[in-house]
Amino acid sequence: MSRPLPGKPLLRTLAAAVTGGFGLAVLFYACALGFRPAFPVPARPPSPEAVARAESAREPMLDLRNPPRITRAVNYAEGSRGAWWPKGEAPVLAQLVREGKLPPVEERVGPEPIVMEGVDGIGHYGGTWQRLAASDFDVATIASLLSYCNLVRWSPEGYPIVPHLAQSWEISDGYRTFTFHLRRGMRWSDGAPVTSDDFVYWYKLEVQALNVAVPDILHYPGTGE
Repeated sequence: MSRPLPGKPLLRTLAAAVTGGFGLAVLFYACALGFRPAFPVPARPPSPEAVARAESAREPMLDLRNPPRITRAVNYAEGSRGAWWPKGEAPVLAQLVREGKLPPVEERVGPEPIVMEGVDGIGHYGGTWQRLAASDFDVATIASLLSYCNLVRWSPEGYPIVPHLAQSWEISDGYRTFTFHLRRGMRWSDGAPVTSDDFVYWYKLEVQALNVAVPDILHYPGTGE
C-alpha cells in the first residue's frame, strides 16, 4: 500500500493559492476595464495664448522690496475704543454666542489679541479654498505654514518673522538668550490659561524626562546645546 508523499499537500496548497491569486487579478482587471474612461479623441494641447496667461499668473504680485506684513502692531491700551477691537465673527460662531454656548468674541480673544489683515484687505466669511495636496509634504504645510500656532510666524514672503503667540521678544547674550513676552488672556481650547509654565512643562517633563529630540532650530550652532 503506497503512502502519499508529505510534500504533496503543501504543493497542492501553494498551487491553489497561486491559482486563486491569478483569478482575483483577472477579476480586478476585468472590473477596471469596465470603469476605464474612454478618450476617443486625444486632448488638445493648450494654445500659446493660454500658456502665456498661465505663466503670467504665476509671476509674484508682491513688492519684494517692501514685503507685506499680515500682523498689525496696535496699541492695546485703547481697549474696546481701538479700531482693531474685535467687532464681528463668523456667522456660525455668532449663532453659538446667541445660544449661550460661547462667550462673546471679545472675551474669547483676550485683551491682547493677534491682529491681522490680509494683503488684499479684510476678507469675507464663506467661499471655498481650492488647494492641491499631492504629497505628505503638501499636507504638512497646512500645519507648518497655514494654521500653526507658535510663538512667532512667517510673513507672506517668509521674512520678516512677526509676533504670534508672543507679543514681543528680546535677544541677548550673543544670540544665546531669547526672552519672549506672551500675550495676556490667551487660553487653551478647554479654557485653561496659556502661561510660561506650559513651556517649562514641555521642556522639563517631556524633552528632558522623556528624552524627546529637540528641534534643530533650538540648538546653538556648533555646540550641541
